[in-house]
Amino acid sequence: MSERFAEVLRRIRKDVRAVDYRAWFKPLQLASWEGNVLCLQVRDREFQSWFTEHYERLLRDTAEEVAGQPVELQYRLLDPELFDYAARTTAAPVCELPPEFSFDTFVVGPSNHMAYAAGRAVSERPGKAYNPFFIYGGTGLGKTHLLYAIGRAAQQIDSRRRVLYVTSETYINDMFASIRTNSMERFRAKYRDACDILLVDDVQFLRGEGTQTQFFHTFNALHRDGKQIVFTSDRPPSEIPNIEERLRSRFEWGLIADINPPELETRVNILRTKADIMRLPIADEVAFYIAEQVRDNVRELESCLKILHLASDGGRFALSVRMAQEKLKVYLRNQARKIPVEQIQKAVAARFGISVDDLTSACRKQTMTRPRHVAMYLARKLSQLSFPEIGDKFGGRDHTSVMAGVRTVEKHIRIDSSLHQVVEDLEQRFKR
Repeated sequence: MSERFAEVLRRIRKDVRAVDYRAWFKPLQLASWEGNVLCLQVRDREFQSWFTEHYERLLRDTAEEVAGQPVELQYRLLDPELFDYAARTTAAPVCELPPEFSFDTFVVGPSNHMAYAAGRAVSERPGKAYNPFFIYGGTGLGKTHLLYAIGRAAQQIDSRRRVLYVTSETYINDMFASIRTNSMERFRAKYRDACDILLVDDVQFLRGEGTQTQFFHTFNALHRDGKQIVFTSDRPPSEIPNIEERLRSRFEWGLIADINPPELETRVNILRTKADIMRLPIADEVAFYIAEQVRDNVRELESCLKILHLASDGGRFALSVRMAQEKLKVYLRNQARKIPVEQIQKAVAARFGISVDDLTSACRKQTMTRPRHVAMYLARKLSQLSFPEIGDKFGGRDHTSVMAGVRTVEKHIRIDSSLHQVVEDLEQRFKR
């Protein structure tokens, strides 16, 4: 793979969800990159059509940043006979669940015990224990880990079980691609007939009347046939905005369990478990120091361990509290500076003389779109939220709208000195 193209993918990987990167960027194959023409091999026209509509702009913009010049994208289809053979010999939609996310590696404490116990029960008796099973909680608390663990355990108990994991965004994308290609029967077969357990991550992003209607029927078909459905969300069903009541009621049919930020003892146990997996010796005092600094996010605990793993040369040097303080001070300082999107919205709205409701509205007037894009740009830079999470804060916009807004500001601050000054002033205000 060309070093330039590898760098393009490395940058994009930071901007999109891991599941979307695996689905839409990992399959891309570099055919050639000569001059300003980047030619990619894709598996079929359906893939190309969807990718062009949703991600081509991101890919082209990133390629131009790396190349330092305009880039023209071209596509080449892979050998259709090879693809058809692969399609014919592929089993029903059993997804590949990451082996590292199991019940054995899920650290249990008072903050997540109910969700864990219910997840175990669901994996042992899918379709009978709790159906649907709805898990909610903040970012980075282990919801996706538990979702994977349920699917893996269910398959280990009975290898014939067909488990399908998707994000709500992937479901939406599949649906629209099927509508465009007149293949809704195949879509319905995938989500209703060809899976025994459906795992849906981030169901709060399931928006749009047509999408919700289709999913309502999918839910009913699965539930009627005794197939298990598991959801995760950042909030309980009662607090998900812009969702049909009939679908909300379906979410509430079974068991709802929350995952809260882990307590100190649980955080220490998480650090010990993760350190064992990484083969990183960690003293109790070091684990307690990290656990006291990072209070509400498991991912941040893992990030701290990765930094210390590198600093100790893979565990060859003993870790001390002093070393942890020194090596983690920049990371912890940056984490402490994360600005809530709501705070950014208020500041931008005040600067442009509009209301926060205007920022999150559907209005497309220039007087609204520019401040909205500025707020999205600053949210991406200062809050460390993903594009879909930012879109959720701006009236439920999808990730492509946020990406477009961010790219627009990035482009214009290079050529518009007044906009550059406004953005810089706002950014400096948050850094004080």
